[in-house]
Amino acid sequence: MTKRISLSIVCLLGLLACGPLLSTAHAQDRLSDQVKERDCIRAYLLRSPSVVTAGADFGALAGVFNCGHNGVLVAIDFFLVDDNLRRIHIGNGKVGVRPNSRATTLVRCSLPRHVAPGRYQLVMSARTRNGPTQLDRVRISVAEITPDDIDPTLRRIMDAYKDLK
Repeated sequence: MTKRISLSIVCLLGLLACGPLLSTAHAQDRLSDQVKERDCIRAYLLRSPSVVTAGADFGALAGVFNCGHNGVLVAIDFFLVDDNLRRIHIGNGKVGVRPNSRATTLVRCSLPRHVAPGRYQLVMSARTRNGPTQLDRVRISVAEITPDDIDPTLRRIMDAYKDLK
């Protein structure tokens, strides 16, 4: 009887000692499977202006390469970031990319009028539903609006209105 009890205790202690080791190995296998299921993309800011004026619209070209085995839908956001790391969202878009291929999309960005002139970074953020976020950034300057920047048609209308006063 004592032999059976001591054998049972030894088996119980063995299970208690080996149980966490086996469950940790199983958890690591599940984690590696999840990493394999994640989407793999590379995103780049291909073209953007170097100088813009506050209140203006401009286009920025984003390129995405899908290095995964599944097609993905990539959400692209553009931000203007100042030296204090304050972000201003200025545009967004989406592009679908087939496996092992690339795609480009032109995103229309609208700069608010209240943005102060100065040097900023134009940051592109590309993300998929299952994968990490890819960032790319370039320097951009926001210039003051001078009277020479006004469209000639608007200048004629303003001059005509001034003559009516």
